[in-house]
Amino acid sequence: MMNKLKTSNCFKLYILIQHLSLLVTVLLTMLVFLFFYSFNYYLYSFLILVLSIIDYFASLMRINTISISLKDKYIYISKGVIFKKIEIIPLDQIYVVDKYENPILKTLNISKIDIKTLGYHVVIIGLNEKDSYDLLMRIQKGSRHLW
Repeated sequence: MMNKLKTSNCFKLYILIQHLSLLVTVLLTMLVFLFFYSFNYYLYSFLILVLSIIDYFASLMRINTISISLKDKYIYISKGVIFKKIEIIPLDQIYVVDKYENPILKTLNISKIDIKTLGYHVVIIGLNEKDSYDLLMRIQKGSRHLW
């Protein structure tokens, strides 16, 4: 049996909010440098602005390539744009599972799940509430270390 989980569309909005706050900070810094310092600082701020916009689009590409599959005895996570990274986590070796929500994630109905084994640590962010609950229940049923 295999369930395929997808990151929520609201997660893209969350990434946008994070990057917009960075862009506002950079723009304000550019204005301060423009009025109070020399032209070199303004040029560096412009470079940071361009790089943050590129980082935003790279983040969106990374989000679209995340694939999470729940199989009978393991969790299969595939991610990456240029370099593909595949993580296979056996359910019976999971020791700690944490679910985090902050006010922004809660209003967007998405959550962050932290999975820890003895030698491995995986963070899954961007699942909607139903998918994250299904993942937690499947881990609880399949792990021999969780109650």
